[in-house]
Amino acid sequence: MRNKSGFAVPIVLVFATILAVLGTFIYKNTRQYGAQTRSSNSQLQAHFLARAGLQHAMLKIKLLNRELYDAALISQGLNPLFDFNTISDYNNPHLAISEYNPGPIFLYTSGMFSRNGLFTKSFAPAGPNNKDFWLMKFQEDIISGIEIAGTKYNWCLNMVTVPPEINALLTEPFSGQYQITALNVAAREVSEASGNVSNAAIIELTMESLINNAKDENYRYILKKTVKVTRDAN
Repeated sequence: MRNKSGFAVPIVLVFATILAVLGTFIYKNTRQYGAQTRSSNSQLQAHFLARAGLQHAMLKIKLLNRELYDAALISQGLNPLFDFNTISDYNNPHLAISEYNPGPIFLYTSGMFSRNGLFTKSFAPAGPNNKDFWLMKFQEDIISGIEIAGTKYNWCLNMVTVPPEINALLTEPFSGQYQITALNVAAREVSEASGNVSNAAIIELTMESLINNAKDENYRYILKKTVKVTRDAN
């Protein structure tokens, strides 16, 4: 009996050790899986939040297409009221100025900036009213929960801080926001070979979202989209 009892103790210790190792493995694996799941969930939330912001931006661009076109041309030093489609001589665009299409074509005096065709090279006036002033004005309210002059706008899209009635339904409470971080003029429709100029601009917008999850971890997501805007859009 003594031999049997003495033999049982090592077996119990071996099984206990195996169970401890197995339990530790399962615990660490579960924690790692949980962290990966939380990270994937937060990244997905940030992605869809950026898409929501992008839809917000596209709605404003659709409703205010002409305003964005004007801002884009002003940032290039060009007069948005001028009909560039009337230019037949690309080397002498001023000949297209007429009673029905008054100039000026350019919004700067001769010699201020070098010009490459109908593009303005290094057009960047100093001071607060710089070349991107109107582009910045167009984008500044495309922010979730933005406050302008003490009044909150787009509040229904804001998730900072999550309302208590919604927060109580979330297993992993989070907060988040989105905003346009850049509006850049990617191109204008100018064909230097044929001299045809279209009143259209290609704008690249950058939308960025930020999610702060229940573990106080931040996740960002950036979406870029190019849009075509014209002055003749309805």
